[in-house]
Amino acid sequence: MSLSGEAVAAGPGHASHGHAHLTQSPEEKAKSYRTGVWLFMFSETMFFVAMIKVRFDLAGTARPAGLDQTFALVATAVLLLSAFTNWLALHRAKERPGEPWLWPVALTWVLGLAFGVLLVREWTALPVGAGDRYGSVFLGSLAFDLLHLAIGLVVFVSILVRGVRRRLDPLGSSLGLAGLYWYFVVLMWLVMYSVLYLV
Repeated sequence: MSLSGEAVAAGPGHASHGHAHLTQSPEEKAKSYRTGVWLFMFSETMFFVAMIKVRFDLAGTARPAGLDQTFALVATAVLLLSAFTNWLALHRAKERPGEPWLWPVALTWVLGLAFGVLLVREWTALPVGAGDRYGSVFLGSLAFDLLHLAIGLVVFVSILVRGVRRRLDPLGSSLGLAGLYWYFVVLMWLVMYSVLYLV
C-alpha cells in the first residue's frame, strides 16, 4: 500500500499539516477482492454444513419416496457442463490472449439459468411439503442453492455487459473471481445433490 504525503493549508489560526492518503495498487485491490470472496465462500460453506447436519438429524439416511432421480441427474449434468464452459472462459482469457472468451461466459450463464429453471420445476414437483420437518430442510436447501445460483448469474451478466462494452480486462480479477465463485456454486450443489438424492 503506497502513501503519498500532501501539505494541506489550514484555516486562519491553524498551522499547516500533512495528510497521508492511502491508495491501493491494482494488485493489492485484486488480493483484497480475492480474500473477500474466499471469506464469503467459507462462511457459506459453514451454513451448508449446518443444513446437512440438520438433514441427517431429522431423517437419518432416509429420503422421501418419489424423488425424480433422473431429473435431478439431468439438472446436475447441466450444471457440470456450465463448470466446463466456465473453465473454458478462464482458460481462453488467461492462457490464450486474443481468443474470444465472452461466448463461453455467455454459455455458462445460459446453462446456469437452465439449471435454475430445472431446480424451480423440481421444487414445484417435490413429494415433500414445507409442513413437515424434512420437507422444510429439503426445500430450504434448494432455496439456498438457488440464491447462490442467482448471485452468480447476476455477476456473469455484469461481466458480459462490461466485456461487450470493452470495459473489462479479461486478465483482471473480475473474471477470475466470478469463475471461482461459480466453481463454488457447482461444488455446493454436488454436495447437496448427494445428500438429498443419493444418501
